[in-house]
Amino acid sequence: MKRNPNYHGTRPHPLAAIALREGVDATAALDRTHHGGWDGIVSSGHTDSELLDPLLDPNGAVASRYGMAPSSDSQYVAARLPETGYIVLNAVRGPFADQTVRRAAALAVDRSALAPVWNEVFSDQLLPPVLPGFHDRHFYPLDAPALGEAARLMRGRHLNAVMAIQANCEPCLDEGRLVRAELGRIGLRVKLEAFKDTFAAADKRSPRIDIMDNGLWGYPDGAAFLESVVFASIPPSWRSSEVMNAVERVNRLAGNERLAAAAALADRLVVSDVPVIPYGNRVNGEVFAPTVGCRIFPPASYGVDLAALCRRERP
Repeated sequence: MKRNPNYHGTRPHPLAAIALREGVDATAALDRTHHGGWDGIVSSGHTDSELLDPLLDPNGAVASRYGMAPSSDSQYVAARLPETGYIVLNAVRGPFADQTVRRAAALAVDRSALAPVWNEVFSDQLLPPVLPGFHDRHFYPLDAPALGEAARLMRGRHLNAVMAIQANCEPCLDEGRLVRAELGRIGLRVKLEAFKDTFAAADKRSPRIDIMDNGLWGYPDGAAFLESVVFASIPPSWRSSEVMNAVERVNRLAGNERLAAAAALADRLVVSDVPVIPYGNRVNGEVFAPTVGCRIFPPASYGVDLAALCRRERP
């Protein structure tokens, strides 16, 4: 990609050209970044086409070696994306129609185990941290589940639940097994059922499904994100009228009032209503040589802003 000579706007454009190579093995690309004069490994764009290599996982060896060492030969960055992974609960019927059971489940899940299944960094926040209006606060232990508090909410009850997982999806099965083990510790016996279309299956009343996984990305602000959480990722028959009305009220607002109201509602959904259990935020693992500066990560860019990058002298 070459610079447009006719552009005279305010966006940065210090590079004369940018050369991208696709389909390169991540190990080979890392070696070229270290020794071959390449400038780094970056996301190639959207979720379906980005470079998803275990070598670049946020909990992998490259992240451990280079993430905290800015003076090393290269530097790893876990670029946050506007995407949250979460578990959806049937808040209308079945065991999770009881708010205390939903809260107990949110306390019992191990986010530090669930998030790595999807190459995410664990979190208990519903709004992605790159969205305007996000405030970093924590409501659940992130390093280990709060089994004692969860058990107290269960009050000795033993309940059965069915979790829908995507058929022929190994990570989905891994996540389902984790959820089954975690909720089983507090008396929630989870049965895993595979479906070709989990969303369609979950919205049917027979067979009954109580829990499924979902996630969202790419919405401009917190209010729009919450609207999509409730109206696009939660099956219609699982939605409570109270939560739907609250989301619609927030979406009628504008400006700073809208951002503040969305952040407050996101907190309420995580702590009180609990129609979903967030467990992680999606990231892109990217590696930069010390010669690459001017690193900017816009909220909806899916990685570094290529046009803003500049070159600097090697340390």
